[in-house]
Amino acid sequence: MSTITEIQEAIAKLSEEERAALRQRLDAYEEEDWDRQITADCASGKLDWMEEEAEGDPLEGNFLPLPGKIEEKPYFLDLFQGLAPGSSTTCP
Repeated sequence: MSTITEIQEAIAKLSEEERAALRQRLDAYEEEDWDRQITADCASGKLDWMEEEAEGDPLEGNFLPLPGKIEEKPYFLDLFQGLAPGSSTTCP
């Protein structure tokens, strides 16, 4: 019998509350894995392209309109009016 089969059989015997607790713990494992991966990708430079793309000036209209939408300046660009030029964010 494989470990996976044993785990599946054990899960089938859990109460609803126990399965909910297990689900929360498995979600936490997945979040921890994601955090480790995104941190490693950031440190290795794999995400540098995102920062380069984000450095464009949204007030210059460097955006692609969504298909089927009216092609005008998106409402959120007004939020950028007060930002200092050259400000940037960095990876965690």
